[in-house]
Amino acid sequence: MKKKNYEYEVALSFAGEQREYVEKVSQNLTKLGVKHFYDNNEQVNLWGKNLSQYLDAVYFEKSLYFVPFISKEYVKKIWTRLEINSALDRNMKENRPDFQQYILPVRFDDTRVPGIVNSIAHIDARKNTPEAIALMISQKLHGSKKKITFEDNGLDNEVTYEYNTKINADKLSILEKLHSHLNKSHAVVLYGERGLGKKSCVQYFLQNKKNIIKIGSEYECSYQLQSVIHALGLDMSQLPTKTDLTFTDQIKKELFSLCKSNSPIIYIEHFNTFDQQTQIFLLEITNVLLNRFLSYKTFIIFEFDIDEDVSQLVPFYSLPPSHTDFLLFDKLSLDELKLYFYSVLGEIDISEGNLNYILESSFGNIRYLNIAINFLKGEKYIQIKNGRYICKKLPSGILSNVLKDFILQRYNRLDSTLKDILSKSSIIGNVFNAELLSKPFQIINADDMLQKIEKISQLIIQPDDTTYSFENEDVYNLIRNSISPQLQKEWHGILADYYKKLLKKEQRRKGRKSIQQEIAILSPIAKHYMYSQQYEASVIYFLELVAKYETISDYLHELDAINNVNEILSYVDLDDLHLDSLEYNMLKSEADCYRNLGDFPRAVSIYEECLSYFDSSVMDDSQIEVLYQQAYSLYMNGEIQRSFTILSEIKKYYESNRTNNFFYIKVLSLLASVCDTTGDAVSQKKYYIEALNFYKNNQYDQEYYILLRMASMVYGEELGISMEETAAAFFRQQHSVKYLAETLHNIATDYLYMGELTKAEKFIGEAVDLFDSYGSIAIHYSLNTKAILEMVINMDYNKAVETFEEALKYKIEPYSEITIRTNMLNCFNMLGNSTEAMKQLEYIDKLIELQSSEYVPVYAIYQNLNWAFYYFNLKKYDECLQRLKICSKLEYMELRFKYIYKTLQYESKKALGLKTRNTAGTAPKKIYNFCLKNGFYFTTLRFYESI
Repeated sequence: MKKKNYEYEVALSFAGEQREYVEKVSQNLTKLGVKHFYDNNEQVNLWGKNLSQYLDAVYFEKSLYFVPFISKEYVKKIWTRLEINSALDRNMKENRPDFQQYILPVRFDDTRVPGIVNSIAHIDARKNTPEAIALMISQKLHGSKKKITFEDNGLDNEVTYEYNTKINADKLSILEKLHSHLNKSHAVVLYGERGLGKKSCVQYFLQNKKNIIKIGSEYECSYQLQSVIHALGLDMSQLPTKTDLTFTDQIKKELFSLCKSNSPIIYIEHFNTFDQQTQIFLLEITNVLLNRFLSYKTFIIFEFDIDEDVSQLVPFYSLPPSHTDFLLFDKLSLDELKLYFYSVLGEIDISEGNLNYILESSFGNIRYLNIAINFLKGEKYIQIKNGRYICKKLPSGILSNVLKDFILQRYNRLDSTLKDILSKSSIIGNVFNAELLSKPFQIINADDMLQKIEKISQLIIQPDDTTYSFENEDVYNLIRNSISPQLQKEWHGILADYYKKLLKKEQRRKGRKSIQQEIAILSPIAKHYMYSQQYEASVIYFLELVAKYETISDYLHELDAINNVNEILSYVDLDDLHLDSLEYNMLKSEADCYRNLGDFPRAVSIYEECLSYFDSSVMDDSQIEVLYQQAYSLYMNGEIQRSFTILSEIKKYYESNRTNNFFYIKVLSLLASVCDTTGDAVSQKKYYIEALNFYKNNQYDQEYYILLRMASMVYGEELGISMEETAAAFFRQQHSVKYLAETLHNIATDYLYMGELTKAEKFIGEAVDLFDSYGSIAIHYSLNTKAILEMVINMDYNKAVETFEEALKYKIEPYSEITIRTNMLNCFNMLGNSTEAMKQLEYIDKLIELQSSEYVPVYAIYQNLNWAFYYFNLKKYDECLQRLKICSKLEYMELRFKYIYKTLQYESKKALGLKTRNTAGTAPKKIYNFCLKNGFYFTTLRFYESI
């Protein structure tokens, strides 16, 4: 096989537990231009294929190299065993000079893989970053001639800055025009290759502007949304501690309040360098500002580097196009580069050939041109003579590897003391404080030394008075990789002890500390102890971090801490640390995190693994809690029958043991919600009342009022509404924003069914305002009810459709979307727009088809009633009656649906001139008579379980 015939240069193989690490390797391979096989990059390609056959081909014949990421999990997985067997088969049949080099192992531990002998050289993932692994793979493929890019160029910033504003005058003009005509919130996405003047353009635009919120990424965030919190200048200790809002929702509330009062410019710098959680948050608040808060007149600028991979733009495509603009910064032409070249060097003596070579080597990028100019100055090819620059004849290919050479050249010019300072800095991190050098390492004049390094080599930049950063990741890795593993281990130990002293110092102070301040110190202690291989010390601090992250609902960082604990478990004696149950506790915490993040399928799977730690023949409280959380996750995932089965087993256990405790009541409460879905109204009422009485009699106030807010679900609107109003008064007194909003929504829906539409409008208006105050996605519930009121009160079907479409802009669960689209369908029927009505029917049918095989009766009712109303409005009464006949045979149907289908059946037969009588009886609610007389119906959403 010849190299040119390979589809991939390298194929990556790994267990799911190492996906996060391998994904970073993949991302860096993409940046380095390495064509590689990584499953997440191939989803469309793999769709519909026989995976066992296709993957065998990938690992046997389609790749030049095979990189297995070996771990204890790797040898247990079916797919990885198939992959390694294909690779071993290839290795045995390979016939080339570098035989046995097809497999390039990377190890997370010392697990033996059958067929891969220990004598094969490997790379240790415990001692190398994903970036370093990717670079090694690239060097294996292409040699060591890969270019390493870096940020600072060494040229006069004023010259560069002024020139960038000239060449990007059109982009600057667009920004100014958009901002000057701003009468609604607007977003602008600035993207393009690094070094084309995006930042300079934005900085020039921001001159003399007021109310600027600049959000820049930070090298390593200790807690969620750290960069946003810093940008807003929030003192986290001042946020309310007693609130039903999550930590993230509190930050949203603060940000939206600021936008409402100040109409700021939000500048998000280097968006692609933020962690995933912050990226999602920033996109979410932008969506809300452009969909709900246009009147806030907030101007949002996203700026980030992008090469050929335009997939980074995909998340922005969901923003409203009428309030979003995209500005691409293209590569520069030779004429533009020439103009810049002469603006820097003046009337230089240079041949046409040399000039064109320099410009063409810059690939249309000012940054590369700056590097080439500096390099040629340093090598004396460009010199000053008689007050002007002269360029000597350039050797062929001199600029081919200039970037890496340039960095190494500057680093090598440092003396040994300065190199030592810089290498210690690289252990601290990509961003570091001079104090961290002076105190732990006893470097008295660290700040002076760093400034000296800056002046001599420009290997670091100085963003502010106290913090320095390497000019980019490549420089950081270049320096760090020059330090021996043993020295790294020692230095990490020194830093861990230093941070530990800082923690003790803080603990002696009596002033109140925010939990974020504590995390900011605990995190480096835990990590530096881990890097120094002092695992017993490290695990204790990671466990503290897990608890802290749980407190502030920072589930993503909690998962990272859990993964670190799991990683070091094999290095510690759990019995000596009295942590014999640690493995189970971490597994349970992991499952809870995914449940709280809304990843219910993954939560269900991990709870199942938790159950393997229990004796199935003996039930205890810990096992019951896991079963309950698994049932809850199944319920939220729409797997109703499995949830019901588990909850029934727990209920049976408690009843057989005559136990009536808090947890038993939680089970009954959830069963009441499940029974609402299955249509068992008798059991639903029984469970609900028993739970309600228990909470009341045992003074569980919060739980009592949370359950009370859904009283009309059991008692009916007329009886339930007074209970819900009592709950609303309690939540108002407790300043509970979320629960108050949900309760007010339920009250408004009750008044809608009761026909008291003015009261319904009042309550739904306040609910919408409360949801808006923290940008809650749950607002789609209230927007649905608000639109229904527009249908019923004013019969303004166009306005109602607009409001329903607002609700659909949010990421919502299938049941909510089916409900909202059902209401839109009825509006289009009333408007006589059969084309749009058909679109809604097709959407709803697809959504129902995609649901699991679990039987949810209301889906069948919606589906057939929707088609019946569609045909009725087209006066196709025979087709309408066929759909209604299906409705009559459905097992479970609420009184309201029976009344609706029977009334529609009577009207259809009457329109056909058939002999018929109305068997619908009395309308369960007066509002149904009004709607059916006008030829439509509606369906609402209620807050049962909290979302």
